[in-house]
Amino acid sequence: WRAACGEETSKHTKPVSLKNGVLMVIVEDSVWLYKLTLEKAQIKNKFNNTYTGRKKAVDIRFRVGSIDI
Repeated sequence: WRAACGEETSKHTKPVSLKNGVLMVIVEDSVWLYKLTLEKAQIKNKFNNTYTGRKKAVDIRFRVGSIDI
């Protein structure tokens, strides 16, 4: 995930599942939600290129929530 979205973004997000081609990502707040929604296509492409041989993400959905790691 860090390779797809970047070091700073990964500190404010947490991928939680990849089901039926939909990558679900929890984000820290609505500011990150908006930012990542604008960058969704780029992040999805990087994610799919980085994780070759695994399931591909058809879509990414972002939700505001707790990212306690």
